[in-house]
This record gives sequence, C-alpha cells and structure tokens, in this order.
Amino acid sequence: MVRSFVAIEISQNIKRNLGKIISKLSGTNAEVKWVRPANMHITLKFLGSIDECDVPEICNMLKDAAVDVEPFDLEIGGLGAFPDIKKPKVVFVNIVDQSKALLTLYERVEERLADFGIKRESRRFTPHLTIGRVRPQKNLKTLIDLIDNNKKVFAGGLLVESIDLMMSELLPEGPEHSKLGTIDL
Repeated sequence: MVRSFVAIEISQNIKRNLGKIISKLSGTNAEVKWVRPANMHITLKFLGSIDECDVPEICNMLKDAAVDVEPFDLEIGGLGAFPDIKKPKVVFVNIVDQSKALLTLYERVEERLADFGIKRESRRFTPHLTIGRVRPQKNLKTLIDLIDNNKKVFAGGLLVESIDLMMSELLPEGPEHSKLGTIDL
C-alpha cells in the first residue's frame, strides 16, 4: 500500500518565490509548520492508501480524465488562510484559474476516480497552495497582519501541461514525495 495523491507540479521559480514569502512570514512569533518549497504542489485529489498494483489502472483513469483538457495557464499569488484570516489554521497562496480549466480537470479526476471506488471530496474545490499549518492559536497578530497586507503578492505564472500521480512517504523530517506516473495534457 502506498499513500498517494494527484498533483500538479509547480516550477522551481515559483517554489523560490514561495520560499521568499515563507521567509518573510516565518519572522513572526506564530507557531507554524512551514511547507518545504521542494514539496510544494497543487493537490487535485488526495487518494489515501492505494495498492501498488492499482497504479497502472489509476494512471489510465487519470488519462481518461485529462483526454480533452489542453495545457492551460494559472497565476499563483495572494495570501490567505483557512478557515478565515482571523483564526488561521492553514496559510495558503491563491491559484487564479481564469480559464476554469483547473476546475474542469478537477471535476473529471473526481468523476473517474469515484468510478474506481475512491470517495468524492465533500468540500468545494478551492484552488490553493498550502505553505504553512498553524499550530497553537497564539502569537498570531503579526502573522495575520502580514497575511492581510500581502493579499496581492505574486509568486508567478504557471503553464500546466501534465498531472502526476504521487506517492507520499511520511518521514520524521517531513513527507517525501515521488512520482508514480505522469499524464500529459
């Protein structure tokens, strides 16, 4: 069994820019577990534990989901927090999907994987890139102010040309991700 998810890789340039944003935010006294830029990606679907022998079939389903989706552009920028800015639990960077191609791809992935028996997501899809997870809810004033004042920060543009089936291994120093398969758009 492997812990897996479907993702869109982001460019090294965007990862560097996000690293700079994290450096700025980590100067606060808030207790946040920041995501390593090397591990950053756009998650389309978390699958949980899957049997390794199902990887080829899942990749074929992802190919079906992507069959008529052309490469598309996204903009990465603007800070936010879930569930809201006043009580942040997750710090994120927005993903702007002008063409709605990301939403279409997400819906197709959900549909094809539901046919395979993977449960549909109950929450509405909100395109974002998680950059930090807030630990205890203390020392947040400076962090909240920085997030609020950087709502328009721009990390870069991204041409999406593929999606990946990823494996996530949980290690003491943090998760380690590797590709199980790549599906071109």
